[in-house]
Amino acid sequence: MNPEIFFRISLGVTIFLGGFVLLLALALVLSKSSRRLWAKYAEKRKAFYIPLILQAVADESDAHPFAILAKIRLGDWRIVENYLLDCASTVSGFGLRRLCEIFEREGFADYELRRLRSWRWWVRASAAKRLGSMLCHKAAAPLTVLLHDRSLEVRLTACWALGRLGEIGVVEEMLQFLSSHSRLAALSLANIIRLMGERTVPILEGLLHCADDNVRVMAINLLGEFQDRGAQALLLPHLSSPNTEVKIAVCRALAALGERSVGAHLVPLLAAESWEIRAKAAWALGKLGYQESIPQLIVSLGDRAWWVRLNTGEALARMGQTGRRALEESLSHRDRFARDMAAQWLDELASGAVS
Repeated sequence: MNPEIFFRISLGVTIFLGGFVLLLALALVLSKSSRRLWAKYAEKRKAFYIPLILQAVADESDAHPFAILAKIRLGDWRIVENYLLDCASTVSGFGLRRLCEIFEREGFADYELRRLRSWRWWVRASAAKRLGSMLCHKAAAPLTVLLHDRSLEVRLTACWALGRLGEIGVVEEMLQFLSSHSRLAALSLANIIRLMGERTVPILEGLLHCADDNVRVMAINLLGEFQDRGAQALLLPHLSSPNTEVKIAVCRALAALGERSVGAHLVPLLAAESWEIRAKAAWALGKLGYQESIPQLIVSLGDRAWWVRLNTGEALARMGQTGRRALEESLSHRDRFARDMAAQWLDELASGAVS
């Protein structure tokens, strides 16, 4: 290649790259400056609106029409909405109710309802979050539609918003759409239902007959957490379920309910084929303090699965002097693993680690 042509091409590329870098640096400087200017402007305008908002919150009379945004400027809409959301996260009772009324009266609720139909998933999720935070009950129906959204993030946010609104009527639909998606989604959903409280118990009891095992597992776990003793009779038949997770969930829920007499129904599970079920059954018997199961637990000390042996030793350690004697007698057990586990839990008892 002609050296002169090569030089010209190199020079052109260098100038182009230099110009691009210069423009990029200029853009970054302008972006930083604009963000700084916007922050100053937002603080100034927020200071203007704060007295108006606080006055409206304190005013219990609706005799005079209220218009915070009567003299709105470009950008003020988002500034005021963000301030309302910040306030709503720190107050409750009358103050929260008034903030929510302002949110709807000034048109913010209608604006966010329109954003629920955006083609961008993050906009839909943001709108659902804002409507839930401001307890916008007229958003319940559109939020329920979002339970079918193609985005998991949107579905979870819609569930959270409906939970904050206390819409217990959609609990079944929420569970069916999210419980089997992932463990993270199921955990988030469980937290949302806990937010709704014990009002969801009748619905959860009804879901014990759902054909979806994932839904049943979550319903069983939540009934145990809500200490719903009325569900005990409904839970016992599920100990014969062919699904391992369902049986484990029932063991956990029965242990949480704390009725000793159900221990008799758990003892047969110590001989289950699944080691996970045997381990959870031993754990639950220990939690219940069901001393009638000690002969079977002594046998389980020699189980081939380490988790079963560990939970069995803990169960015996929780059964007072009777359990301690069983552990001492197991020091001469013919199974070496049983002897080792008995010695371990006797050490735990001696150190006071078991209460």
